[in-house]
Amino acid sequence: MQSTKSGVLTTVAHQQLIATARKAGCTLQLKPALGDYLPNGAALVTIIGAPERPDQNEARNGVVLSMERTLDQDVAYGLRLLVDRPNDRHPIPAGKTPPQRCGPSTGCMTACGSSPVATSRRRRYDDTGQLRLIKNAMTWNAYVHLAFDEIRLAGAGSPQVARRLQAALEDPRA
Repeated sequence: MQSTKSGVLTTVAHQQLIATARKAGCTLQLKPALGDYLPNGAALVTIIGAPERPDQNEARNGVVLSMERTLDQDVAYGLRLLVDRPNDRHPIPAGKTPPQRCGPSTGCMTACGSSPVATSRRRRYDDTGQLRLIKNAMTWNAYVHLAFDEIRLAGAGSPQVARRLQAALEDPRA
């Protein structure tokens, strides 16, 4: 099944997609991940099982394509904003990174350490235990890399940055 317009995937209505798949007796596999841009006609959903059965309009209505990324479900976008923001407000000379730059990312990862984002569910089941929805989702390691890689590289010469990042990685709930 293809998208009928261009846009960024901003919202996935999990329960609606699960209900659509259950009625059709199939599994839906969402091809893009939250935050991905899709041109008109791009692959949106693959139907596993009975490809002729699900209501395609109902399935398409289970995803929202918008002009820009949003923070509603896209945790990666929020992390990206946190990592980029200090550079926008305070240009940092090459090789010099203030330890304060670690704060927003480490704080966010601390909050995520015990939340559902830490174990983002790629597979969703209906109330009978049947697999109904498979989605692309970032792994915990991908979130850690997004939150820390640029800060780690920019702060390579700062022992304070290294200590803060190490502490956040060793115990994100501390």
